[in-house]
Amino acid sequence: AYTVVNTRRSSALRARRAAANAATRAVRQAGVRRLCGLASNAKRPSWASDEAKAEGDVERVEWFNTFLNTLWPYLAQGTRAAVRRVIEPKLDSQRPKGISSMTFDEFNLGTIPPLIEHIALIPPDEADELQIQVKFTWKGNPKIVFKVAGPMIYGGTSPLKIDVGELAISATAKITLAHLMGEVPCVGGTQITLTEDPYVSYRIALKAAPGMPSVSLSSIPGLKSAVQGAITVALREKVVFPKSINKVITKKHTPWTVRAIEDAIAISPVGRLRLTVRGASGLKNMEMMGTSDPYAALALGSRKTPPLISDCQRTKTIDNTLHPTWEETFELDVCSTELQCLWVRVYDDDGQYGTDDLMGSVVLPLSGLPADGSTVRGSYPLKKEKELQTGGKRGKKSGTGLGELFLELTYVPITEPADETRKRLDQATREAEAKYRENAPGEYGFQAEICRLLGIKGKRDGKALSALLESDKGTLDHLGDGRLRHLVSTLPPRMDIGHGIPLWATFPGFEGMRSMNEILLTVWPYAAAAVRRDVETLNAEVLPKKLPPFMRAGVIADLGAVPPTLESVRAFGSDGDEISLEFHLKIAGDARFGVVFNAAFAPLCGARVQLAEVTLMAIVRVKLQPLVRRIPIVAGTAVSFVGDPLVDAAVRLELPLMPGVDLGCLPGVDLAKRAVLGGVVPGMFRYPSWLYSPVLDFDHPAVKQLTRGGSSDGDGEHVVTVKVKRARNLDATDAFYSDPFAIVVVAGEADYASRAKRTDVKKRTLKPAWDQTFSFSAADAECLMVAVFDADSTPTVAKAIDPARLRRKMAPVTRHHAKSLPHAERFHMRVDDIPFHGTVAAKARAAAEARAIEDGTMSKTDIQKLEKKAQKKAKKKANSVGKLLKEAKKRDIERRAALEPPLPPRIMSPEQIEKEEKKAAKKAKKAEKARKKAEKKAKKAQKAASKRSLKKSDSMEEEQLDPDRVVSDVEQCIINETVILSNDLLGMCHVDFKRLLRPGQRKTVWLRLEGGPSDQKRAAAGEIDLEDPDGIDPNEEVYESNAAPAGERVDSGFPEIELEIGWMVYDDVSFGTKTAAAVDDDDDDSYPSDEKIGTAAGTSNDSGIATGSLHVEVVRCADLQKPKVGTLYKAKMSGERVTPKVDVYVGNQHASTQTSRGVEPTFKEHFDFPGVTALDELVVRVSHPGRKSISTKMGIAKVRDKFMGSVVVPLNGVVKSGAIAGTYALGGVKHGEVTLALSYRVERKY
Repeated sequence: AYTVVNTRRSSALRARRAAANAATRAVRQAGVRRLCGLASNAKRPSWASDEAKAEGDVERVEWFNTFLNTLWPYLAQGTRAAVRRVIEPKLDSQRPKGISSMTFDEFNLGTIPPLIEHIALIPPDEADELQIQVKFTWKGNPKIVFKVAGPMIYGGTSPLKIDVGELAISATAKITLAHLMGEVPCVGGTQITLTEDPYVSYRIALKAAPGMPSVSLSSIPGLKSAVQGAITVALREKVVFPKSINKVITKKHTPWTVRAIEDAIAISPVGRLRLTVRGASGLKNMEMMGTSDPYAALALGSRKTPPLISDCQRTKTIDNTLHPTWEETFELDVCSTELQCLWVRVYDDDGQYGTDDLMGSVVLPLSGLPADGSTVRGSYPLKKEKELQTGGKRGKKSGTGLGELFLELTYVPITEPADETRKRLDQATREAEAKYRENAPGEYGFQAEICRLLGIKGKRDGKALSALLESDKGTLDHLGDGRLRHLVSTLPPRMDIGHGIPLWATFPGFEGMRSMNEILLTVWPYAAAAVRRDVETLNAEVLPKKLPPFMRAGVIADLGAVPPTLESVRAFGSDGDEISLEFHLKIAGDARFGVVFNAAFAPLCGARVQLAEVTLMAIVRVKLQPLVRRIPIVAGTAVSFVGDPLVDAAVRLELPLMPGVDLGCLPGVDLAKRAVLGGVVPGMFRYPSWLYSPVLDFDHPAVKQLTRGGSSDGDGEHVVTVKVKRARNLDATDAFYSDPFAIVVVAGEADYASRAKRTDVKKRTLKPAWDQTFSFSAADAECLMVAVFDADSTPTVAKAIDPARLRRKMAPVTRHHAKSLPHAERFHMRVDDIPFHGTVAAKARAAAEARAIEDGTMSKTDIQKLEKKAQKKAKKKANSVGKLLKEAKKRDIERRAALEPPLPPRIMSPEQIEKEEKKAAKKAKKAEKARKKAEKKAKKAQKAASKRSLKKSDSMEEEQLDPDRVVSDVEQCIINETVILSNDLLGMCHVDFKRLLRPGQRKTVWLRLEGGPSDQKRAAAGEIDLEDPDGIDPNEEVYESNAAPAGERVDSGFPEIELEIGWMVYDDVSFGTKTAAAVDDDDDDSYPSDEKIGTAAGTSNDSGIATGSLHVEVVRCADLQKPKVGTLYKAKMSGERVTPKVDVYVGNQHASTQTSRGVEPTFKEHFDFPGVTALDELVVRVSHPGRKSISTKMGIAKVRDKFMGSVVVPLNGVVKSGAIAGTYALGGVKHGEVTLALSYRVERKY
């Protein structure tokens, strides 16, 4: 008796909670007002007052924008790696003749993510579909540079770069989930279309050969609008309504079902518009001499953008009149009266030798036309297109003086003829699915109790409950105050908020998820039917094969009518590599799962066990951590509860001829259940405890490298500075001298060109002195490569890389290549091979077994065990429940397809026939291309196989470079300088600065250069072996603690280079020693004086002044003064010939931008200057590069740049504030200004 009473009481409490969840799952403002009124101690939100503005039909998703904003830096870099791996090879494989390479020189999505403005569910066109409308904008700052090189581009001497930036996109998309069905995956197909023409804007600049300026499309009149118009037209032809992107999801089904899905996702006409253009009067004359020759062009289009003239139908031309009469009738297919408008434009026909002039336009929405077939007649004033876009100007009568147009419109909806076969099949499908819409077998009074508590009259089952949820408007009007108070009193409080009041109504950080809940409510009945169908198939065809003959069993699975509720959500990031989402999850419904079993020879010897009345109400925090800069971005997830969750369920046991009982209500068991579900389980997962689930495999070295916790804001910015001072004992390659220059490269993940720094060329010397400083990010690197080359006076450019020549050039630096290759492989691995959790150990074990079998180290017994294990695994997989269920469903579809009549051919219009023919031709062309490529690959493999027996020296002459090989920095440097160009290598060395230094240290070292001409001669004489990868490093002594200082090192007589290397850590500018929490915003005395700003955590020089790193971004110049040219009669240079550049000086450090074009150039180039103090000054000089002449080539005169202005910027302000951006007027000229963005970080004190 105790168990039965306890079972009923617990079930009644869970039913009240389920009813309360069902009643408040879609609550809106009016419902929140009622809940606040019922709760005496509840504070009513200000927006919930009676005077508050009513809610709209759209829902803003700021939480998703916050989530995307945190994820965007990782997503941008991960996309960049994916583009380089996936898209670049496809571009390279499809390059045209004359093009040697097509790559992305830079691919950066910028720092500004897209913005989802709102999301809304719109009324569907059919009962079995779901339509979602999403409006998004992206005003981003991407930097995408596409590089094309080859003989067709400047003869192969220089690549052409296409720079795309300043992108802005705004569009409204409609996503349709069509043909919802009661079978997995529940959605037959999807349709994506843009409801109107999107707004697209961007900037394109073409960068030619070095020294040539960039050309912007904005500087060419009409070109930018033409390109953007072409993009709009391309989108209109592909995805703008009535075009769409359609995808059939359920492909493996009966032919009639697939045909129905294809018809559901296709956009077809819903009506026909009959338009009679009677005439016009009072048209404006567009001719200077004579009278206009008007005609009318008409078509359907969107509200904002007119249709293309090529898509329009037109009337005949009436010559020499401003009052034409056409009396012509046209019929247009209407796909949507809401999204389409009628455009009628009147043109002046100028014949085949001129462009027709637009005389005026009329735009009529179709939503106002009667649907009964009646005719609407009227006169409509013609307007200018600008008036149509802006709605006309205030105070003026729109369309004045353009005339008016006389039209007759008749709209007739299309009624498709009934297809009797389709109608009969649909009816059979509905009847077959009807039983799956009902509850799972067995008496289930829990649903009836929920219906009773919600006040449902009549039959109380799942259908009545679903009907109530679908009709719920969120006002709670169908419940009285007493009943509502009785229900919500059972809901647990969350964050001190109870009585069913949602968190989004009281906490500003939380937002509702109304659209998501509506999607769940719409799809839930189909998902429940799909589960019931699969369970029936499982019980009928799968379980009898898995169970012994004397036993019968069946599975019970019923999702019920009440779906889970995601009431509120909020997203917040942190300073680290993580982001958290908090959901208020409510699971309290009528779902149940269980099993029934009995003996075949005794039906009464059995039992039914069910897990039912599941209740879970909690705030769930999902932390995505760590975030990595590679797809899939998330390396692991952690889940925990915020506060105490409510967890409850019933485990019902039903025996023949006995009432069912809840096992959790047995004496003693109920106390244990209450302790476990109320204390132990919540305590295990209550924040700060987590349930962590890795996504990536942390045993893989690539994942270890990605998640090792690089330098964050708290760790500071690690920078290595390299000052290339001088070199000595260099080899002479040009008779008695050389023209040396040095290249410094830091190992890293970025592109080689962005990591390589190059000094100036010193003419005719073997002891050059450069004294140039470069800075690199040290967050990801530890190794520096330094190479010295002799600059060829007349360099020749190779159009292709000769493998034999590359091999000869690489031979002297084989040891350095072997040292640099592991770094390149590490970063390459991070780009290409990101394994998921559990894959590394399995792959390693399989590789070890295969290697042991191949080497013969594994015994025959072990090999037989492995074979038996593999056979057993394959047999287990073939006889698994999932495999058998899949085969049973496939047989069911084949059986149903056999009962259907043959599918008739589809009736297509001539346009559709032409489209299908083009599609088939394209597919055949693609197949032919793939066949030729496969033949070519097979011939190449056969040719390579036939050459394997040749000698190494002979095979190398014909060998081709592997395009998938990992290219080290040494190999890339040799390719760029000695293979493609004709510069000679004078020596190369490596230095591990993290082994040489500690953070905050600086050291000057002499490093021996290897691989020069003298070393090559010694190697030829057999004195040394340059190709030995395990050779002794001659610079090993620099890492020893007792190594001699650079100034005291004795000249060894070999080529050497002197470097000053520093490892600095920079922090953001600190405004005092107090922590942020201890600073009072109202207390001005809490800040230190100006002399102390930036020195608290920084390093000071001998004068006690803080030093740091200055970051300079040269954004643009404006209103530059044109320089004068000419010898005797000087005149100002034309604006198109001006190619300004900007030189930046800080102390003895210097950097220059690339040349641009015009007097309004844009640069957006970045430079870093270490060792900067508040006493330094920034000097910016703008000039036009001088031109070489005969006197300069003879050395009589120097090339002088033409001065265009300069400005001196004191750095005291940026050192104090940390960042300054502004526009500065140029001095020394009449006009001109430069825009700079400066940021400063203080060097950390050690």
